[in-house]
Amino acid sequence: MSGFKRIYLLYTFGFLINLRPIDPFLYEFFVTNKNITEKEVRRDILPVLSYSSAIHSLFVFLLADLIGYKTLIIISAFFELVSISAKKWGTTILAMEFSEVFRGGSAATEVAYFIFIYGHYDGTTYQRATAYVRIAALMGKTLSAILGQLFHNSDGMSYDELYVLNLAVSALATITTFFLPTDGENVYHFSTTSATVQKAPPNRIGDKLFLFQANFVENFRQNHILRWSFWCAFSIWTYTQISSFIQPLWANLHKSKYNGTIEATLGFLAFLGVVVAGFKSIDWKTRTVVAMHVLSGFQYILLLCGIAFSNGYILFNYVCYVLFGMVHYFIITAISAEIAKIQHNNCFGMVFGLIYFVAHLMNAILVCAVNDDVGIYMFTPQREFLVYFIVFLVAYIVFFVASLIKERVNKVITRH
Repeated sequence: MSGFKRIYLLYTFGFLINLRPIDPFLYEFFVTNKNITEKEVRRDILPVLSYSSAIHSLFVFLLADLIGYKTLIIISAFFELVSISAKKWGTTILAMEFSEVFRGGSAATEVAYFIFIYGHYDGTTYQRATAYVRIAALMGKTLSAILGQLFHNSDGMSYDELYVLNLAVSALATITTFFLPTDGENVYHFSTTSATVQKAPPNRIGDKLFLFQANFVENFRQNHILRWSFWCAFSIWTYTQISSFIQPLWANLHKSKYNGTIEATLGFLAFLGVVVAGFKSIDWKTRTVVAMHVLSGFQYILLLCGIAFSNGYILFNYVCYVLFGMVHYFIITAISAEIAKIQHNNCFGMVFGLIYFVAHLMNAILVCAVNDDVGIYMFTPQREFLVYFIVFLVAYIVFFVASLIKERVNKVITRH
């Protein structure tokens, strides 16, 4: 099997690893099947996912380009297997927290799945390649949401049986990772043409440390990469924060039985957004500032509307959540491709690893302050989302002002 054909196993993996019918009803699973109180789920179990993702993301950022993307994909699949097994057979809060540790590890290492493709396609096709891996993952997510809703409505399978199905699919996904091609990966090498990197000391460990530092500076001193990286990190942070705690909000507002339908709708609309981002030619270098603030501002308006009208109009909350997620998938697909095109020395793991690390770190900080028991205040789910909106809005304003200042400074420098 040629490397070209074997790359389709990557899409198969992305589809299978996201085929988790239990996910839209995970909060209900904790409360009903594991007899854990709603407060314990929100305060003790769900925050562990954020902390674990942040810690594992740091290692991904530092080591991705050293150990290889295929290795990280295998680790991600293994973590998912452990997480599912712990949820299936665990009975205590500690066991559920243990499962979330591994689910966080899987979430952090999944960045390798999204950047693996860049080593096997030409830079001119990065836009479409980025869309391909996103589409495969969204197909698994959408189908799992549909199946979850069908089984939930018909009582065709219990939650425990769904976890057995999850386990079987994840095992199959893990098997596919071992057949992924290894050629085309970027493990730090010493044949780079960068003048800065060629000054590396003779010691091999010193070489790698120097390469990391030199490549980091060389990539992030580019204005477009720096700006796009912040935008991606903000989008990942906000979407992760909202999607991680939306189920407790729905359960509190209205004993929702349509979580699968909502997630399937999001998956379908996100698919459309990814197709547009992947196949529509857009000059992001000249339109970044306007598009960035229009799209991000629209997301925050949706978040505010979802909060303001959630008490009496749960359907409006659903609509706001779906549109919020659709915009996120459009942004992350379009901008990831642009970053991949202009980064230097094929340091995809370092560049995207930092983006995901910053996003997960901000998520962990906000979760610690708002959702965890260590926080000063004990918020209701509605109040939690109001705090999210305020924090996101402040971050957005700071970023907006900084972008305007940067643009003004660049014009002055260019003029003189």
